[in-house]
Amino acid sequence: MNNLAYTFNFQGYFCYAEAKNLNEHVLEIRRKVLGDEHPDTLTSMHNLASVLSFQGYCADAKELDEYVLEIRRKVLGDEYPDTLSSMNNLAYTLRNHGDYAGARKFYEQVLNIMRKALGDEHPDTSTSAWNLYVTLLNMGEPDAANDIMKKHLIWLIDSDPMYLAAELHEIRERVIQIIGEKNRVE
Repeated sequence: MNNLAYTFNFQGYFCYAEAKNLNEHVLEIRRKVLGDEHPDTLTSMHNLASVLSFQGYCADAKELDEYVLEIRRKVLGDEYPDTLSSMNNLAYTLRNHGDYAGARKFYEQVLNIMRKALGDEHPDTSTSAWNLYVTLLNMGEPDAANDIMKKHLIWLIDSDPMYLAAELHEIRERVIQIIGEKNRVE
C-alpha cells in the first residue's frame, strides 16, 4: 500500500487525493502495529508530508517533517543517512513554502556533514550543494550561490555524464547552462 501511495503521489495533481488518503491509511496502520518511532512509520510520515506539501498544506507537512527529524536525531544521531535525508526533506518543505532562511539552515548542515562523511564529489554531496545553491538564489543572494557553485558543483562540468546518476546528470546540465550564460554576459 505504501508503494501504491507513493506512485499516486508522483502521478500528478489528479492522484493527490488518492495518495493523501492512502498515505494516511498506511500511517494509521503502521502507528498501531509498529509505533510512532519505527523506521517504517517514520517513512510513512515522510511520504504523507510530501503529499501534503505538494497539496499546499505546508503547516501539516512541516509538522510531520519536524517530528520525523526529531525522532531520527534522537535515535540515530545527526550524521546518519536517514537523519540527513530528514533534514533535507524538511528543508525542501520549507523552501517550497517560502521559508528560505529556514531551508538554508538545514541545507547548510546537510552539505557540511555530507562533505565530511562522503567527500566533495559524492553524488549526495553534490545534490545537497545544488539544493543550497537554489535556495540562496531564491533568497536573492547570488554571490553566496556562486560560491557554492565554484566550491561544490563546478567539478561536474568535467565529469563524463555517462557515469553520473540521473539526478546529477540534470544538475550537470544546469551547471553548464549557468556557466555558459555567465560567460556570454562577461
